[in-house]
Amino acid sequence: MTNDRGHPLGVTTLLVMLVVPPTAVANDDHDSVPQAEGETASTAPLEPQSLEHRVGSLEEELARVEASLEALQPDMTMIMPNFAERFHVMHRAGDAGDWAVANHELLTMQQIIARMRRFDPENGALLDDYMSGPLNNLAELIEHRDREAFAQALEQTVQVCNACHKAVGSPFIRVTLDPPETLNMRHPHQLRSSEAPREHTHGEANEAMSDHMPDGHHEGEAADEH
Repeated sequence: MTNDRGHPLGVTTLLVMLVVPPTAVANDDHDSVPQAEGETASTAPLEPQSLEHRVGSLEEELARVEASLEALQPDMTMIMPNFAERFHVMHRAGDAGDWAVANHELLTMQQIIARMRRFDPENGALLDDYMSGPLNNLAELIEHRDREAFAQALEQTVQVCNACHKAVGSPFIRVTLDPPETLNMRHPHQLRSSEAPREHTHGEANEAMSDHMPDGHHEGEAADEH
């Protein structure tokens, strides 16, 4: 909402507009006149104490909403399992030469890091410092479709991830590319040989992604939703 000059209205101005009737604003610019016969209490100007009470109530409600939104934000313990299990998918995709799936998982991991930096700047920056370099290296190897070099780089990237766990005081959390067969993974993929699409973007970078199938997706298969 803007004023008559086209400038956005501040929060305080909006709060006052919510609680002050138009007649109260009008009376600020004119001499005070007696309440007309038949004028109802709802159209009469609010007393200052009543106005302050209503503004105070709105501020308290806003504080409660902000606290609720903060409580809903995911933290590292919620994000990292989603991040780490994508190593397993990339591992299997690399073995199968399915560079489209490997590329998809890599882009998702980079997107997770970007989001972490927004809602948890300190831990997000730490994750970015540790993982951006290794992930960029993996991106180059995916483009060149070098299975052997990709497998080696992926193992090194997992070691970097575990070094990050150690740095934050959780050395007992160790990611592995060889989970037991009984471990349930949330991202089963049907893998087959494919190339990573050169123009593929992911998530927020391309809202139209769901409207078309990038060249790297397998014909007849729906795009993965993660």
